[in-house]
Parts: sequence; structure tokens; C-alpha cells
Amino acid sequence: EQKKMLRAKVEQFFQRRPLDRESKWMRMIKTTKPIEDKFRGKYKRWLMELREELLKKLNAPVRAPKELTKDEIEKILFDPAKAKRRLTSLAHGVYVEATQKGIESAMNDLGGNFAFDVVDPKVVDAIEKRELVLSKSTDTLRNRVKRDLEKGIEAGETIHEMQDRLKQDFNSFSGARSRRGSTTRRCG
Repeated sequence: EQKKMLRAKVEQFFQRRPLDRESKWMRMIKTTKPIEDKFRGKYKRWLMELREELLKKLNAPVRAPKELTKDEIEKILFDPAKAKRRLTSLAHGVYVEATQKGIESAMNDLGGNFAFDVVDPKVVDAIEKRELVLSKSTDTLRNRVKRDLEKGIEAGETIHEMQDRLKQDFNSFSGARSRRGSTTRRCG
């Protein structure tokens, strides 16, 4: 009985006039934009923390250009488990807020009555799934940094040149990835 009522409300929602859907879409954008901006800020913060950690490890102790070997790269790279935990902890509050806003919006549109509960097992599961997807970006970033350091060693770059290479990578990763991530990981 409840499923039939919910199905009817969903069908009613999709049969509304296009202008009504457009206004709802604009309200959703207005609601989600601040959440997206928060996520982007947290993600950039995480990237800059990793960047600083890598630059510090690369610089200490000060090495001659040829003293850095491919074997030493693993010592310089960040710990992926620690990085995943940090990223997840930074993003958790944003995911909770996004989930809450999404549920409230859906219930308002469908006319349902639902109280958001952050400890509801379904809510917890949904948030954990989003955080798992997010944490995979850590592996992508780590592999990219490793590959760039290896290229620097092969090219005979100095420590300073490799640091510049990493700064450029992190800056480009920060802008493009945080924009894409804030949308797909918030809405996806």
C-alpha cells in the first residue's frame, strides 16, 4: 500500500510542468552549491597537506641530484591508508550534510514524512559507500606522484626540479579533481 502511494507520487512528480521542474532544479542547485564548495575546500586542503608532506620528505635530508633512487621513492610517498583516513575524516561532515539535504529534498518533492537520522543503518551505509569511492582517489594520486618522481630520476632532475614538478602536479590535480570530485562525489 505504501509502495503504491510512493510510486504514484513519483509519477506525479515526473508529470509536472517543465517550468515547475526547472524551478525545483534551480532550488536544488542553490542548496547543493554551498555543499559542493565545502567539499572542494576540504579536498584541496587534503591535497595541500599531502603536497607539503611529500615536499618535506623529498627535501630532507638534502640530497645530491643523483642520490635519489627509485627504491627510495616508496619512502618518500605518503602512506595510502593514512591519507585515505584523513580524506574520509575531512569529507565525512560534508557527506552527512549532503545526504541530509538530499533526503529532505526528496521527501519534500514527494510529500513524504521522514526524519533524517545520521545513525540510521541505511544512511550510514550510503555515506560509507560514498567515502569508499572517494578514498580511491588516494591510490590514483599516489601512483601519479610515484610515476612523476620516477620520470624525474630518469631525466636526471635535481631535487628542486622534482619539487617543482610535484607542485605543478598537485596544483593541477587540486583544481580539476576537486571540481569534478565535488560534483560526482556529492551527487554520484
